[in-house]
Amino acid sequence: MKLYLLVLIGTLLVSVGLLYQNVNATNSALVDTIDRNGGWGVTTVDPDTNKIYITNYKTDTVTVIDGTTNQAISEINVGKSPFGIGINIDTKILYIAREHQGTLTILNSTDNEIIKELELIQPYDIAVNSKTNKVYITSDRAHLVSVLDGTTNEIVSSFEVANPCGVAVNEATGMVYVTSESGNQVHVFDGLDNSLVTKIDVGKSPRGGISNPVTNMVYVANQLDDTINVIDGFENKVVDTISVDNTPRRVVVNPNTNLIYVSNQI
Repeated sequence: MKLYLLVLIGTLLVSVGLLYQNVNATNSALVDTIDRNGGWGVTTVDPDTNKIYITNYKTDTVTVIDGTTNQAISEINVGKSPFGIGINIDTKILYIAREHQGTLTILNSTDNEIIKELELIQPYDIAVNSKTNKVYITSDRAHLVSVLDGTTNEIVSSFEVANPCGVAVNEATGMVYVTSESGNQVHVFDGLDNSLVTKIDVGKSPRGGISNPVTNMVYVANQLDDTINVIDGFENKVVDTISVDNTPRRVVVNPNTNLIYVSNQI
C-alpha cells in the first residue's frame, strides 16, 4: 500500500490527512510515495510537530512519519485492528479506534506511551475538538456516537445515529457532523450539549466528512454516487454537489487555502 505525499508551493500535505500551513497554492505535485504493507487505514497530522500518524490495521501499529523528510521515524504497537485516529493538537494525545477489538486506545504522542484503553462497541471513526478537549467516536454497529472528556479520558455521554460512519467537528462553532450511511443523511449536533440541531439529506452512502472552520462549509463524501456534497454550516443545507471519481471515502480541507482533497477507494 502506498501513501502519496503532495506539495503545494513548497508546503507538505498528506493527501488523506489533515492539511495545514498558510500558503497561496495554485498547483499540486506528487513529491514522494511511501510503500508499506501494513494495511494503512486513516491519517492524522500534528501541524506543530509536523508529524503524520497512520494506522496500520494489518500489523496492529501506528506509523509515525516526519513530514519534513517523508520518512517513517517510528512504529507504535497499539493492539489489534487500529483504524480511526485523531489527535488533540494542544494536549498531544492520540485517540485510536480499534474497531474489531472493541477498544479505544489513548496514547501520549510525546513519548508514544499508551495512557489508557477503554471498551467501546466497535469504534470506527474519530474527531477531536482541541478547544473543548472533547473526542467524538462513531460506532456504526451500535448506532452510537460516544463523547469522551479528554481531561478525564472517560466517556461522558453518547447520542444515537443510524449507522454513523464519519464524524467531523467545527472548532470555531462547536458543531459536530455525523454521516449516517444507511440514512443518507448528515446529523448536526451542538457540541455544547449534544442536542440534535437538524438532519440534512445528502448522497448515497455518505462516509467521510470534514468541516472548514474558516468558511463554515462542510464536505461529505458519498461513496455510492461518486459525489461530494457541500453543506453551508450557517444554514445547514446542501449548496453544491461535486462529481468525483469512483467510491470517494475520505475528504479533507486546507482551511487556509480552501482546497479540498478527496481519496477514492476504487
